[in-house]
Amino acid sequence: MSTKTIGAEMPSAFEVREILRDHYAVLEELGTDFRNTNLYALIGKLAGTRALLDVGCGSGFFLRTVQSRGVVCEGLEPDAAMALRSSRRLGDAVKIHPLTLQQFARGERQFETITALDILEHLEDDDEALRAIRGSLTADGRAVFVVPAHPLLYGRRDRRTGHYRRYAKRSLLRKLENAGFIVEKARSWNALGALPYLIAEKLFAYELRPYLSKADPAPARRLTAKFLDWWFRWVENRVNFGFGLSLIVVVRPAREGHAARTLQARLAHRPGGA
Repeated sequence: MSTKTIGAEMPSAFEVREILRDHYAVLEELGTDFRNTNLYALIGKLAGTRALLDVGCGSGFFLRTVQSRGVVCEGLEPDAAMALRSSRRLGDAVKIHPLTLQQFARGERQFETITALDILEHLEDDDEALRAIRGSLTADGRAVFVVPAHPLLYGRRDRRTGHYRRYAKRSLLRKLENAGFIVEKARSWNALGALPYLIAEKLFAYELRPYLSKADPAPARRLTAKFLDWWFRWVENRVNFGFGLSLIVVVRPAREGHAARTLQARLAHRPGGA
């Protein structure tokens, strides 16, 4: 099972946007974000150096990372306030499109690299989004996805931030193949956070909000932030533990006929299959 929907518990779209804006504002005030700083460094390496579109770019943290490496990049952000914040952060050199993915896809532009980092879980119809991304990739392009892992862990934080689901690895890979992709690489990330998250969300029904800064005046919090930054940079980004709070998947477009052959192969391996 790949999804955990929240139905009536889902906050309104307006509430989710306000929560995410506040989240980014807090991270900017802290001046450091050990989770995203190290995740984005890893994703930047996986994405390569070709022209890139970041779907749901938020306030532009990831785009700033790849821009600093000389990558030609653009962003897609449907929330007007966040798109403006991203434009101010990045300047005129990076075009930010204040459009939804479906609106942008109608323009039939294609990119060599597309990233969607912590985005799919916010979309009710993630299959439609995947098809739009597939259509916006060049034939030799590459897409990189980051999504929250393990439906079992779905909890208060997911509900509050507007997540429709968390993903199981096997069903996510199948979903990507059905959308016309070939999976090149799939790995887990943030193994260190899995146990605390499980205990907080499932045993105590408590939402973790680890806003820590390496410049925090409290010595214990400051040391914790420094340790976590070290862990993500030197351990998490180098070792795939096989479990973690996130899944990272790199894909490329399948050639015509590949999806049909993949489906036929699956059916052939099922009991009683042709």
